[in-house]
Formats: sequence, structure tokens, C-alpha cells
Amino acid sequence: MTTPGARHRNQGEYSGQQFREEYLEPLFQDKRPAEYPDVEIELNGLMGYPASFLEQAFGGIARIIGTEEVNKHFTYHCDD
Repeated sequence: MTTPGARHRNQGEYSGQQFREEYLEPLFQDKRPAEYPDVEIELNGLMGYPASFLEQAFGGIARIIGTEEVNKHFTYHCDD
């Protein structure tokens, strides 16, 4: 994969929805905010990120656990 997909699974592979459901949501299931893990998101190595992917993945998890919790527990790295 050189670039993530679109917003929803039905729009093709590597969607923001798939990333959120398979990788982000399991980190926060059945946990209280004090137990949320610190999540480091590595953004290097791909050709770009569609806004629809980013919104569905990270906006979606923010709607589930809250923007404040995302800002507290997520860090992002990109040197490209």
C-alpha cells in the first residue's frame, strides 16, 4: 500500500473506517478514560492521506471517545 483509501469500506481497501474499526477502536474498548493507552501514529512512508480517510479514522474515534481524549492520548509523527 502506498496510500490509504477512502472514507468507507464499501469504497475500497484501506479505508479510514477499516483502520478505525480494526486498529483504533479495539485499543479503547471496555476501558475507562484513565486506562486509555498512549497511541503513537506513524505517518511516514506513504504518498499521502486523503482527508476522507483521516476524518473517518481519527474524527470517527474522536466521536467515540471524545476529542479531549484523542488529544491527550494520541501523538503523530511525520518526517516525510
